[in-house]
Amino acid sequence: MLQRILHTDAKALSSLKRIIAGGAPLSPNLAKETQKALGSVLYNLYGTSEAGFCILSTPQDQQIAPDSIGKGVQGVKLQILDLQDKPLSIGKVGQIAVQSSWSINKKQWIKTGDMGYLNKDGLVFLCGRIDDMIISGGENVYPIELENILVQHLEIELAAVIGVADTEFGQRLKAFVVKVEHSSLDSASLLTWLKARVARYQMPVAIEFRSELPLTHLDKVDKKKLS
Repeated sequence: MLQRILHTDAKALSSLKRIIAGGAPLSPNLAKETQKALGSVLYNLYGTSEAGFCILSTPQDQQIAPDSIGKGVQGVKLQILDLQDKPLSIGKVGQIAVQSSWSINKKQWIKTGDMGYLNKDGLVFLCGRIDDMIISGGENVYPIELENILVQHLEIELAAVIGVADTEFGQRLKAFVVKVEHSSLDSASLLTWLKARVARYQMPVAIEFRSELPLTHLDKVDKKKLS
């Protein structure tokens, strides 16, 4: 919704003192675009039904790391857990777990089902749902990482990435891309652009251009309808 309004009539948002995004991942590109058009008004909220509102990215956080979802809010304890529920060190990807007085069970750590990692400044970086992760050639690959890079291309409006079966690697990534109006972008030029920005295992095995992507009733991309 924010992206659509910005592209239709950004001035309509100029009187707002705060914009809180939530319900779907905020792309780094959209965070930068909002900052440029409206100034320091955008806050990115992360929460779950069980844990409630627990992580927030401020405009200042976005200036430092637009791909981060921010830091745990006051009163929230946060850690990254491995498969044995043991805390992981800085930079290691695991499941995000939180504890607070307003969660569904304030005495227990709530595992969110989302994968992510912490940097040295305490910023949280989301890698996607546990069931979104694919294993490609022995590497753990998270589609959201490629999605965040794709939408930084000036000729891409929207992107979604899924895992598909591959005889050599087990699984590979497939990208679905919606181009901006009047773009002449093609698969070959996009793959060339990606080579300097992603690891080999993150390169999509296929790119499919579409005029639009299927959405859920909450306006999230419905990946179950992509194949």
